[in-house]
Amino acid sequence: MASHSTSTKKTYPKYSQPSKPFYAQFPSENLVIGAGVAIFHVRTARVVLCYHTRDGYYFLPKGRRDANEGTEQGAEREGFEESGYRNRLLPIIVQHRQPRPLAHDDPRVSLSTEPVWTMFMPQTAKSQYILFWYVAETLAPDLEELMNRASAGEDVKVKTAASLSSSGPYAYPPKFPLDASLKDRLSAEPREYKPPRHENTGVDEDERLYSSELVSIDTAIQRLGENEIMADVVRRGWAGKLNNYGSSIVWIEPRRLTVVEIQELLHVVSPSRRTLLKTLNLTKPNRNTDYHLRRSKFIVYQLAMIFCVVSESLGTAALSDYLKQQDYVQSQHPGIGAEYNDDYIGIASYNIFVGIYVAFVFGGAFFFDLMFPERREDRGIRIAWRCCSVAAFLFAFADVIYIVSSKAARVTGVPNPAEIERLVQHQSGSPLEYRKNGRAVASLVFLWLGWPFVFAGTVIMWFSLRHDEDKGPLSTHAQRQREQTRRDVEAAGGTFELPPNTNVDGYHNEKKVEEEDGLDASSDSPVDPTEQAQSHPKVHR
Repeated sequence: MASHSTSTKKTYPKYSQPSKPFYAQFPSENLVIGAGVAIFHVRTARVVLCYHTRDGYYFLPKGRRDANEGTEQGAEREGFEESGYRNRLLPIIVQHRQPRPLAHDDPRVSLSTEPVWTMFMPQTAKSQYILFWYVAETLAPDLEELMNRASAGEDVKVKTAASLSSSGPYAYPPKFPLDASLKDRLSAEPREYKPPRHENTGVDEDERLYSSELVSIDTAIQRLGENEIMADVVRRGWAGKLNNYGSSIVWIEPRRLTVVEIQELLHVVSPSRRTLLKTLNLTKPNRNTDYHLRRSKFIVYQLAMIFCVVSESLGTAALSDYLKQQDYVQSQHPGIGAEYNDDYIGIASYNIFVGIYVAFVFGGAFFFDLMFPERREDRGIRIAWRCCSVAAFLFAFADVIYIVSSKAARVTGVPNPAEIERLVQHQSGSPLEYRKNGRAVASLVFLWLGWPFVFAGTVIMWFSLRHDEDKGPLSTHAQRQREQTRRDVEAAGGTFELPPNTNVDGYHNEKKVEEEDGLDASSDSPVDPTEQAQSHPKVHR
């Protein structure tokens, strides 16, 4: 039944402000129960959006359930009456607190048709309106035809469900079977199929003022209002379909989809294909082994940074002690006493630079490989990486050699050896021989440990950059998997499509970007779109 008014939309609370639990009780004469529904056509990534032609606002279909009618059935019926689109509730991934009637290991426990939002709104001064929001899908053409026949009074049955029940002119569709796979559902609907909108389905004067259409998910959320309850119903419903690609998606039980099912989903939702690719992360690797030398780089880069930074820290501590010792000798024998340890002070200062430089180079490489493994870098940037890694190796090697060659400090202007010993021990206790200074020795040890990893990191970076230039960032086995996916999808008559600006190896190459911008990579001349399409054919079903 109709339940909209000119003020209804304005009184909806914001979804970002869920209410606190409360106690309330109402007798039957003061309670109204209703249901609303977001109806998705998954094949085109669209949702049914209604519009009040007189009052000028957008909304999702909703209304009061009939007496003796289930809330879920009421949601389906109201969805049909107010929008004109036949629908049925869709099992999706949704968090709820209802008991699970099935065994814990049953794959269907993760799917439910529970409401994604529940609203409590005062209807009058004494009566309360409770509204449940559900998620539904449009019907496949065969089921649509059966429902039309059932509404016309024919006695029809559906193999996947019990006999269709009806309430007046409306026939309730069978429930969606939980064991139906995505492939099974999509195979029941031709690619070019458009769900029909039935005219004059409203049951009162107000509902006859409603119009409806299928719009994109983003458009629906924008028109409903980013922070409105109904916008979040759409948002939650769509997320429930696409949630956890690796374990469950849309209607199927939690399991890994076949490549044909995955790519079928990608292909049929062409209006939002890029959004889906980003949401599902289907064509992007998700393990360290899927990228060439990624795990090795992470280990070697971190060890090089750790050892060099620890060496730099210990050397800094020893450097500080020798500087204090030098100042104390000069203060006790002004004008004549002096400690000469410039060799260690110089190399310790250089060691600080090396530690920071190694951390900067390999830390930056670590960050970019971790966060942007498929990044596209210009030739100049790749040359800079190579030069910086070689410089890190040379700096670290020179640091090791020079520290080893440093011997000892000496004190001049103080003829008495006992006085020299007193001066040395009084300030910091750092021995004049560097090899007897524990911090200086520890700094050298860690530098010796870090230097081989700096060398290994330089070699790995060079090999990795060369592999990226020739074959892309994906490892060999990941490229084989992607190529096998391509063959499986095309063998099934589907379309295999990668993320924007990405080739089969996973590399975002600049040549393709330039071609998509209408320029040939080797010239400034525009590319003929016809010739470009012929040179890069796509496989369509």
